[in-house]
Amino acid sequence: MLSDGQLLLKAICADPDADLPRLVYADYLDDKGQPDRAALVRLQCEFVRKCQAGNGLADDVLRTELAVLWAAHGERWRAEFPQIQGVDWDLFFHRGFAERVVVETDAILRDNAEAILGLNPIHHLRIRRFTGARGVTLIPALRHLKSATITVDLTHAAFDELLAWNGFRGDFKLVLHPGSGPGTGRVAQVNAHFRHQLFRPLT
Repeated sequence: MLSDGQLLLKAICADPDADLPRLVYADYLDDKGQPDRAALVRLQCEFVRKCQAGNGLADDVLRTELAVLWAAHGERWRAEFPQIQGVDWDLFFHRGFAERVVVETDAILRDNAEAILGLNPIHHLRIRRFTGARGVTLIPALRHLKSATITVDLTHAAFDELLAWNGFRGDFKLVLHPGSGPGTGRVAQVNAHFRHQLFRPLT
């Protein structure tokens, strides 16, 4: 059974673009005696809103508050991530959470999907070696990604798995790099497939 905190994290992951679930989680952190972590969530959300309005970088007070918080607690907050071999978490947080993760293989992502993507609002994913692990492209949280950078093994299994991936967000960006194996021309084929999926006319 999920705890209240995990349920709130699930709500953030279900709507990672929205500030409201993050701010509700900040209130929860306050109630749990973590005011500094709550402050980071609120201040980083405020900073992004101001940056989007064109005046975030000019707010020296806000930037100083964030720098002080991160210097005091950032290392400890990053240490709270699940320690999974072959997974590297982002060095910094965005709107209160890590939004980037690097995994060594797609099999590691598939086997640890809940720990990596289920409770963390990840927007940017890098897979250092995509082997064609069955089912990895069916992970529901992948539909929230804004970008994925993938080094793909040039095998039928890897390409078949990639071609089964659908349900992207409209601003999703995919970058494929050829890895080991024959058939480098298939990278261009998969890129063309994704361009068609991402930019096909609405019906």
